[in-house]
Amino acid sequence: MPPSLVVAVVLLAAEHALPPSNASAQGFLHLATGHEPDSGSILRAVRAAQSQFERLRFNNLPWSWGSGSTECSEIIGRYCITLDDADDTWKPPTEPSRVVRGRDSLILALDSAALRLPGDKWIAGQRVRYLLEADRSSDAFAAAQACRSDKWWCTSLAALVEHRDGRFDKADSLFTIALREMPDKEQRSWRDIRILLAGEDLGIFKQFTPERQDSLASWLWWLADPLWMRAGNERRTEHYARYVFDRIYKDSRTVEGAFWADDLGELLIRYGPMAGWERVRPSGSAVMRPGVVGHFRPNGREFFPRARWFLNGTAIGPGEWTLGVERTRTEYMPSYAFSFNPLEFQLAVFRRGDSAVVVAAYQLPADSTPGSASVESGLILASDERSTLAVKRESSLGARGVLNAVVPAKPAIVSVEALVDSGRRAYRTRFRLSIPQLSASSLTLSDVLLFDNAEETNPGILEEALPRARGTTGVGPGDRVSLYWEVYGLRGREGALDVELALQPQKTRWLRRTAERVRLTKAAQSVRLRWSDQVTGQDVIARSLRLELPRLPRGSYELRITVSQGEEQAVTKRSLTVR
Repeated sequence: MPPSLVVAVVLLAAEHALPPSNASAQGFLHLATGHEPDSGSILRAVRAAQSQFERLRFNNLPWSWGSGSTECSEIIGRYCITLDDADDTWKPPTEPSRVVRGRDSLILALDSAALRLPGDKWIAGQRVRYLLEADRSSDAFAAAQACRSDKWWCTSLAALVEHRDGRFDKADSLFTIALREMPDKEQRSWRDIRILLAGEDLGIFKQFTPERQDSLASWLWWLADPLWMRAGNERRTEHYARYVFDRIYKDSRTVEGAFWADDLGELLIRYGPMAGWERVRPSGSAVMRPGVVGHFRPNGREFFPRARWFLNGTAIGPGEWTLGVERTRTEYMPSYAFSFNPLEFQLAVFRRGDSAVVVAAYQLPADSTPGSASVESGLILASDERSTLAVKRESSLGARGVLNAVVPAKPAIVSVEALVDSGRRAYRTRFRLSIPQLSASSLTLSDVLLFDNAEETNPGILEEALPRARGTTGVGPGDRVSLYWEVYGLRGREGALDVELALQPQKTRWLRRTAERVRLTKAAQSVRLRWSDQVTGQDVIARSLRLELPRLPRGSYELRITVSQGEEQAVTKRSLTVR
């Protein structure tokens, strides 16, 4: 498992806590059912009840032996951010029953206050907040619907509930409505992504005109969507949900006893709401207030792509985009997953006139994906945020899967995705795929598809090879690997095609070359085969063969097939890794 991106937050400076209050939720209810109170009395009483609950929560937090790492990875205002490897397995402890009962009493007080003041923004937000904390999402949605405050705020609360409940498409739609209805200043704040960018990415963004910045932001949000096979954009709705929480937390007591300010707002927008807290015993005077360590959700990832790819999309090659795991500017982990991992895959393209068949096979870790594991997988291709070319979804069992889609022959971003129910493990690869236009008269080759073939006869068409496609380009020494490819541009051609298959090491590091020279390691071998193929004027021919690999040393190799006739030549390549 990579180093955890969970962030421990330690309050650096003592904060003036909100004044103690003897008011209770029960006392508020008595007030609300006695003489008719004015709105100010209701607000003071319910704010006191909220403050009392947070003090109750603080006084029942578990104790920690320390605040984690002694070095701050970053300081934001009053807070020290540390990256703690021990936090990758951290889970919020079970709440004491007195905290659960205290929250229930606070919710009753908020319910009563909402009946008297249905248009109060603070009360509506706190109701939704604490009902979500209590895992009462249906009640939280009802509270949002009962809200009579500004329409954009009530819609935002409903969108928050939909997002937290995993209905990201509905949350997306509601947030779109809320953004359209909210004041211009508020909308600009929510849409401003500079808080999520740093370094080169922020520099590129600042160089653009406002119109160009909007285009870049739209592109970044499109690619930041963790899984395209799931409806909605959960990374974008998470961003807006964090802004809703930012507004909810303002003017309310926090568990740390601090006043909400811009530093806590930045922490929230970048890393999300805290998943839990611990008290730290003071090292000095016994009368000092204990410190607080806050934990964000473990295993967060940075889903934003690099801004420079907006300027040069061809740079997003296979394996180029890895989800950030160290010192990221912002973090997120969708509620449906506990981890996000690189996907081992094989992808090949076969031409069909002005279209192409894209084949994606994947292989999940066998040790953690038994044959009975339920897997949701997807193959999605899109030319930009407005033009989706194909979405293929499948539900299957086990660690291997094959998907295919027919798309127009044009460049696209391809995303191959898988989600394993058991363990809530997500896998993904995403990169730019170039599919150039095919000339009917030019000799051209398809990609090479690796497949497993236990049969005596080789497949004569793609559909026969597809079910057996290998989900990896990794092979073992001495493996038998079957290859399938197609040759195009043969119309009107007769005679022999000269075919050469070569398997040779890719460029090796100087250290390995030195080791080979002094015979500390075995030199990598090359394989080369040549033969002739007869054609009789057909447009396309399909070819396959079974290749028995020699016992090659571990490393990266290039499989190359060259087809030539006269002066004309076509080449296709496939990278292999011998393990």
